[in-house]
Amino acid sequence: MGGVELFIQAGKRIRYKTFHDVCTEYLSRWGKKDYQGQMQRVDYWCNIFGDRIMTDIDIFDIREHIDSMIDAGERTSTINRKKAVLSSIYKFALSRGYIDENIIRNIVIDNDTKHRDRVLTESERSRLIKACKDSYWDKLYLLVLMAMVTGARKGELMNLRWCDINFKDSTGLLGDTKNGSSRELHFPAIVMTELKRFQEVGSGLIFPSPEKPEQPLDVRKAWSKALKVAGISDKDLLNPDGTVRLEKFTFHCLRHGFCSALSDAGKEINQIAKLAGHKSIQTTMRYIHQGREQSRQIVDELTHNFGL
Repeated sequence: MGGVELFIQAGKRIRYKTFHDVCTEYLSRWGKKDYQGQMQRVDYWCNIFGDRIMTDIDIFDIREHIDSMIDAGERTSTINRKKAVLSSIYKFALSRGYIDENIIRNIVIDNDTKHRDRVLTESERSRLIKACKDSYWDKLYLLVLMAMVTGARKGELMNLRWCDINFKDSTGLLGDTKNGSSRELHFPAIVMTELKRFQEVGSGLIFPSPEKPEQPLDVRKAWSKALKVAGISDKDLLNPDGTVRLEKFTFHCLRHGFCSALSDAGKEINQIAKLAGHKSIQTTMRYIHQGREQSRQIVDELTHNFGL
C-alpha cells in the first residue's frame, strides 16, 4: 500500500493545492461586482506565489514581499488594499479546508513609508558603493548609482528599458511613474559610463530576470548582501528600552538621501520636488532631513546678516 492510500485509510486529506489552483477556484465562485478588476488584483498575487503549494507559503514569505513593497515606496493604503485581496483568498482557502488558518490576519502594516527617516553618512555611502561594485550581480552598482543621483524609485528604475535611454542627451524617460505622469531623468557622466558597459540595442529591460527577461530581476538578495558587507543594518537597531536607536536602511532611503543632499546644497524646494517627481511640495518636505550642522549654519548666517 502506497503513501497516499495510507493517508486516505487513516482519514487524512492530502492538501496539495497550489496558490494558483486556489485562486482559480476562488474566482470561479466570485459572485460580486467588478469581476475583471478582482481578477487583475488576484493575478498580482498569482505572479508572486502562483506555483507554490498553498500550505508551504508561510508568514515570512508574505512579510518579505510586503517589506519589498514598502522598500519600493508603495503607499501604505496601496499595500493594505493588496493585502485585503490576499486575505480574502486565504479566507476562502480556509473555508474549503485547504489551509488551517488565515495567516494574513496576523500581518500588521504600519505607516513605515511615511516616517522612515534614514540617510546614509558619508562613510556609509562609500562602503555601500564599494560593496555594490564587488557584488556577485554585476549591475547592482549601476542600479544603486542611478538611485543615488536621480532619486528615482526602485520600481521605476527596474522597469527602465534600453529604448528609454538617450545616450546622446544622457537622459532616461520614465513613462509610468507613481504619480501617473512621465518624468525625465538626467544622468551624470559616471552613470552613462556604467550604462555603456552593458548597452544593448532594442527595447529589453535594463535589469531583466535571466529566467523571465520580460520581468525585472528580484534584487533583494543582492541588495541585502551588499548592506551586510557595508555594515549597514537592514533592521532597526534598538535601545535597551525598546526605542529605535538607528533606523534600518532600505532601498527607498536612497530617495530620501537624494532629496536631503539637494536641500543641503541650497536647492529650492520646488526644484527638488520636480526632480523627485513629487506633485506636492508637502510630500517633498517629508523627504528632506536637515542635519544639526546645516541648522546651526543657517542660524549663524542669520545672526551675521542682522549684524549681531
